[in-house]
Amino acid sequence: MTLRYRLLPAKRRKQLKELLSAKRGLRFIEAHDGLSALIGTTITTQDKNGAEQEFDGLWVSSLTDSAAKGHPDTEVIDTSSRLQTIQELLQVTNKPIIVDGDTGGEPTQFEYFCSKLENMGVSAVIIEDKKYPKRNSLEKDAIQNLEDPHDFATKINRAKDICLSDDFMIFTRIESFIARQGLEDAINRASIYLDSKADGIFIHSNIDTPEQIYAFMEAYEQLCKKKGFYKPVVCVPTTYNKVTDDELFEKGFSIVIYANHQLRAAYKAMKDTCKSILTHHRSHECLKDIAPVSEILEEVGFADVKSKDVQYKKNPMPVVILGSGQPTGFIGTELETQPVSNLSIAGETLLSRQMGTLKALGLSNVTLLSGFAREKIPQENINEIYNEDFSKTKVGNSLMMAKDQLSDGFVMVFGDVIFDKKLLSNYLLSVDSDILLLVDNSFNLRTRQSIKPTTDLIVLHDNDATRLRKPNMITEPVIDIGNHVPLEKATHEFIGIAKFSKSGAELLKNAYEKLSRSEQSIDFNSMIKSLIADGANIEAIEVNHGWSEVHNMNDIATIEKDINRSQQKIVEKL
Repeated sequence: MTLRYRLLPAKRRKQLKELLSAKRGLRFIEAHDGLSALIGTTITTQDKNGAEQEFDGLWVSSLTDSAAKGHPDTEVIDTSSRLQTIQELLQVTNKPIIVDGDTGGEPTQFEYFCSKLENMGVSAVIIEDKKYPKRNSLEKDAIQNLEDPHDFATKINRAKDICLSDDFMIFTRIESFIARQGLEDAINRASIYLDSKADGIFIHSNIDTPEQIYAFMEAYEQLCKKKGFYKPVVCVPTTYNKVTDDELFEKGFSIVIYANHQLRAAYKAMKDTCKSILTHHRSHECLKDIAPVSEILEEVGFADVKSKDVQYKKNPMPVVILGSGQPTGFIGTELETQPVSNLSIAGETLLSRQMGTLKALGLSNVTLLSGFAREKIPQENINEIYNEDFSKTKVGNSLMMAKDQLSDGFVMVFGDVIFDKKLLSNYLLSVDSDILLLVDNSFNLRTRQSIKPTTDLIVLHDNDATRLRKPNMITEPVIDIGNHVPLEKATHEFIGIAKFSKSGAELLKNAYEKLSRSEQSIDFNSMIKSLIADGANIEAIEVNHGWSEVHNMNDIATIEKDINRSQQKIVEKL
């Protein structure tokens, strides 16, 4: 989701200075709108050693911002329009941003512009030492008039004086090579700018080799030695594009900016697509060269929006928590008289944790099926149905005590399960199915002989019992369930969470009525097995984390350890 990349201005603003202090070369990529900023933020590759590579930050180019609006790069885009573009980028990236400030305009204009950039969380602005209005430096036939370097340095000093934070940086862009004034003029200007309050230098060249900037860098380092201090140098290898950024870093450049490449790529692709559609009178031929809509939707966060809709929408679907039985794993301990719902996990009852997760998903219509030691169950804003025959009956009997409330579909949760809300929002509630069980495939990582005898094992139609898969949204038919399933045949275990549609609830009631003709005590697995035998479609969706059972003291200790670890990570991030 694009919102996940937001940062507070103060935290974002200081990033560039921190990266430069780490003394490594930085790669910045141009972005001209929210989508290009998102791509520049998220795209990664691997280097030859397998290490992940990504851009260090984004460059807001005057050329591409103007061109994206259909205007020439001659300072005709006003400040408010430029700030609006920058705001779009800030919403979708957590990387530092450097802004192309053109000439900066009049000194007072530049002061106000810098104050706004600083407040927004921009890390740096670069202005070029040309007279206003400037001409684009890549126009080789354009007349380039340079500003007096002392006046330009004064403009920089005035802007730095109004800044409230040392983290906001101003770089001076030397245009001597663009104006054909040569190396001597470039170094003279660099000397003046080094003595100003500028934070760094940008040396520009529009020839197709790095010859000019290499000569400048050699002379610049000598100049800095004489002055006794050094300020970082930026370059933009747009025309001398055969040199690598690693080679530029070796020469001493601190920041390399790829200043217009995303817009140029988009421009060519758009023209080719339009020509293809006009030529063929349809869009089929251009499909191989354009991204699927689904990929763009994913990039801009539609999946996250959908997940949050599920998470925060008030969901009328009832939830039944099955907590009537006595937790036998605690017999002989101080907790043997406690109902499962009242077991304390890191200072909070199991029922309270379940209710908190359900409420976060908008599932507020919750019914607890109680039984053992019901008088000790904590007071929650919850419906309760008491099974007074809990010691003689099983889960199926308790569940059917709430059948009148479940006619339109419901979610079922075993009372001894702690679960993450993502299991419901991303899986259970996001998949349409009449009867859907959440099953876990990670028990294949454990020694199968260590599986508890009471574990509800599952056999799916795709019955590779040893394959560990990543969670996905694909459902598979259940062909068997229960603790009688041979370990070598089991593919999953049922985690105690299921969903039933209106028709699924009706099927479950029918299965119960059928079994009750011959059995007094009916468990959940028996009803599912009966439905499978009658040809009903019972589906499962697999997960491999995000839940825990509470069967004994060891389970509680493990869960509390995980909770403490998670809380510690949150504290460390803060």
